[in-house]
Amino acid sequence: MTEAPVRRVVGVALAYLALGWVVLLFGGWLRTLLALPPLFEELLTWGVGAGFFGALALAWVYPSLGTHGGEVDR
Repeated sequence: MTEAPVRRVVGVALAYLALGWVVLLFGGWLRTLLALPPLFEELLTWGVGAGFFGALALAWVYPSLGTHGGEVDR
């Protein structure tokens, strides 16, 4: 196992957690503003949680995606 994919996964995880937290805060505010049912916030939470694992998988499989013009190591 090389160090580059591990560093990439950790960076993606930290960024996703930070942005996911902001999305959940915005979703709570939006639910209150538009008087949406509680199911909206629950589905949003599940969606952010499920997307976390997808983001980690993509970061592991394509460690250099988004850097150096999008070269993919195979």
